[in-house]
Amino acid sequence: MQTCRRFATQGWIGLLLIAVFWPLNWLLPGLRTHVLFFPLWLGYALAVDGLVFLRKGTSLLTRSRARFVGLFLVSAPAWWLFEGLNSRAQNWHYVGRELFTAPGYFVLASFSFRPSSRPCSNSGTRVNLPPSHECPVIDPTRARWPHSFSQAG
Repeated sequence: MQTCRRFATQGWIGLLLIAVFWPLNWLLPGLRTHVLFFPLWLGYALAVDGLVFLRKGTSLLTRSRARFVGLFLVSAPAWWLFEGLNSRAQNWHYVGRELFTAPGYFVLASFSFRPSSRPCSNSGTRVNLPPSHECPVIDPTRARWPHSFSQAG
């Protein structure tokens, strides 16, 4: 008997966070990203982790919560290195940065950008996974169109 994996709970929580915080971040007026960026990226990280679980039956969060959280903790220094490179390259700047003191900005940015490297890493895992065939898979590249569609036009 074939068993199909389900989308993991953390994936649903991630999608919920994205559904709530994406529109808030775009539609609310004024300064908001310093508060809304973290839950948005956390949502993405959880959604991708849920997709990895769906595809492979395991994910970093289900294998080791401590390692999952640990990656968030080491992400802040990695982000500041990235920001240090940008301070020389000047590829982008943050609107509203001048509204915060240097220590305040450091704390907010460290907290806000901490989750950004986790989903990027997990997305790479998701993309590089070999397909699992425990459940029927619909491959749109191999779908056969009804004869009437191929003759239309």
